[in-house]
Amino acid sequence: CDGGFEDIDNITAACNRGAQLTGSLLGFTRKSNVTKEMFSLNQVIQSVLAVTERTSLKEVRYESRLEPNLPEVEGDRNQIETALMNICLNAHDAMSHDGKLTVTTYSDSDGIWALISDTGTGMDDDVRERAFEPFFTTKPVGKGTGLGLAMAYGVMQSHNGKIQLQSSPGEGTTVTLWFPQVKVNLKVQKFEGNVATEMDSQILSGRKVLLVDDEPLVLRAGVRMLTTLGCTVLAADSGEKAVEMFAANRDISLILLDLIMPGMDGTQTLQRIRDIDEKMPVILVSGYTQNIERVSALRQAKECEFLPKPYSPTALVASARKVLP
Repeated sequence: CDGGFEDIDNITAACNRGAQLTGSLLGFTRKSNVTKEMFSLNQVIQSVLAVTERTSLKEVRYESRLEPNLPEVEGDRNQIETALMNICLNAHDAMSHDGKLTVTTYSDSDGIWALISDTGTGMDDDVRERAFEPFFTTKPVGKGTGLGLAMAYGVMQSHNGKIQLQSSPGEGTTVTLWFPQVKVNLKVQKFEGNVATEMDSQILSGRKVLLVDDEPLVLRAGVRMLTTLGCTVLAADSGEKAVEMFAANRDISLILLDLIMPGMDGTQTLQRIRDIDEKMPVILVSGYTQNIERVSALRQAKECEFLPKPYSPTALVASARKVLP
């Protein structure tokens, strides 16, 4: 039994690594889906540091010096979080067991700044000049892809920001991120709580959800995940079946709809669903997000959320919270 769980853990780790690698490549080429929203950079940093500290196997100290009431930044929260995570993991790997990682934020008339500093081995001139190159790494084979900083560079470029490196051998490294200030119209600005509460995890409990995906493995995994979250699940492996099920089950609360399917694809299925009920909450799901214009147009025109594959229960709940009444 223990060996079986170990195999499952290894498979999960391999799948997550593949997803991260693909996401890093798309992030570097700036072809992944970009969702612009205003969010707290401080909260993202606190989330990243909590994960990094919790999973660290070293006695590394973590310190945050975050400016209170830091202005929000505009962009794709998930991409910024991934970029920060990669930077922090690089810093963690460069330090010994008694290292220290410090994250500082502040704002001025020029913009919003985040500085990630470590007490690691540092870089010489040759390494520093190549640090943002894709696939360049000084780590041993199997310990790194060389895409972490390259992806962070691509993300900052796509957000009209900047990223800089300061480092010397034996003196540690500081990565500086700069974001432009965004003027917010206070008349239309509204407050939305960003702190997850116990109610978030219960938002799907007791609801009937229609899951649509042409991949049998993905469909089965999705059914298990939704069932664990307390849902009654209807599963359809095609757009045609999804429309039939929805027409026959009008007590459905939410639809998770795969975009890329043979026959009636996600776009066509969505239109048929909207013909039946134009207000039905829908989350579009896909592992193929290169066509930014298509996804963005669908989300704006049909008032949908988008969830990239593979997704976790936490990500699913967060998306559901945005579309469910």
